[in-house]
Amino acid sequence: MKNKIIGIVVCMLMIVTVLPAAGAVNVQNVLPVASGLIGIKIVATVTMVTDSNNLLGGAIHVNDTITGKYIYNSGAPDIEPDPNIGAYLSTTSPCGIELKAGDFVFKTDPSDIDLGIAIWNDYVIDEYPPTDEFVLCSLNIYHSQMEC
Repeated sequence: MKNKIIGIVVCMLMIVTVLPAAGAVNVQNVLPVASGLIGIKIVATVTMVTDSNNLLGGAIHVNDTITGKYIYNSGAPDIEPDPNIGAYLSTTSPCGIELKAGDFVFKTDPSDIDLGIAIWNDYVIDEYPPTDEFVLCSLNIYHSQMEC
């Protein structure tokens, strides 16, 4: 259960902190990977930490740097019928996320890869104006505390 909760925390970190901080992907952030796969380097700064259950033990702080990468299958089919949303699932190795934050390394469980990418284009939610979003989430994450 602790690993699943930390996985959710990392997913939220990715959505709320890493991706807006990373900005647009430039060619220097693209990693060489096998044909059909795309790898993206991530470097971001933590802007907020919420850990009410102390699962991280105070090891990640505001202004810490998060580094890592994600690899996805560029040939994955769009599984979302809504024309304003693209949803893509990568389920085979080496797809996944790997992040280093504080003394932790978080990464997709290689025996249970479930990497989702969703892209919203001019999507309308309730009465809010149209929005564009990019969401990256690995549902099966395990972590390890790094040994120094």
